[in-house]
Amino acid sequence: MELIPGFCICVLLSLTLAPASATELTSNATGWVWEGGAVSLYCSTQLTNASFIWHVDGDLLPGGDQYHIFVDPLGPNSTLTISPVFRNNTGSYTCFAYNSTLNETSNALNLSVAKPPSNPSIYCRSDGYTEQVLLGCFWAGGQPSADVKLSFNGTVKEGKDEVTWTVSLDYEVRQPELVCQGDQLGKTSECKIVFERPLSSSHNNNAVTSVTEGENPKLIVTLNTPNSLNPTFSWFHLNPDPVAITSGGKFKVESGDSQSSLLISNVAQSENGTYECRARNIIGSTTFKLNLEVKSQESSGSSRLSRGAIAGIVIGVVAGVALIVVVGYFLVKKVF
Repeated sequence: MELIPGFCICVLLSLTLAPASATELTSNATGWVWEGGAVSLYCSTQLTNASFIWHVDGDLLPGGDQYHIFVDPLGPNSTLTISPVFRNNTGSYTCFAYNSTLNETSNALNLSVAKPPSNPSIYCRSDGYTEQVLLGCFWAGGQPSADVKLSFNGTVKEGKDEVTWTVSLDYEVRQPELVCQGDQLGKTSECKIVFERPLSSSHNNNAVTSVTEGENPKLIVTLNTPNSLNPTFSWFHLNPDPVAITSGGKFKVESGDSQSSLLISNVAQSENGTYECRARNIIGSTTFKLNLEVKSQESSGSSRLSRGAIAGIVIGVVAGVALIVVVGYFLVKKVF
């Protein structure tokens, strides 16, 4: 073929390239996913006729009934639904999309599984000791940790899972209310305790306990339990001035959260009189009186017969009956 000068035959070659594509992984949840709930991950791609493989932390997705995979035939896209969600589902998820010519790995999506605290509600607590009281707010066991705030008498303490504050018994209290507030991922809880000084609706300061010397009397003070700080107890004997009593020797003091007792072994007349039990917490103190009357063995015996006297009476009665029988016998014999 003869070429004409200045004439060029150009051949147009057409090359069809796959469009630049991105395989993207998204979720229907933002942030933490609650344990026991459900979450869906969406994998979309621009690859045609794509197939999908799911990975977690670089490994193939494990088998299990909680994993549900759906591939949209009109997509191409794939959905991974995890229901129910467990703590071990925490990890970094990716989607691998591929066809006969191309393949692509999606961006990583981190799944964080949240667990509520062990108790459904935040807990307010107070524990009394010798010279101080421990106040506390507790809402632990969750993931992530709950934000906890303690408020008492105008002071605020904050922390994770729990907050405690030690208050001296000499601490001046103007607002006797403990408030605990918790927040975990927007779920909140609150509790309150309004404290009062130690009180006892059942105690009678005029009551008298009567015993005989040698016995083991037990004096008891029982407090109202609702809305009360755990107090400290102190015992005294008025002679007439208060004399402190502690455990040891003849005395045994036992105290709990709402009750205290004084046991006196082999009580003597010198221990007769009025006793005081002082219950104290950071709100205030209350004095309870307990009157003990100790009778002597002699005075006690005058009011009731002794065993020897009773035995003498019985013997006398038996002898009298016998005498009557004998006299009656002789009278009958004489008559007849």
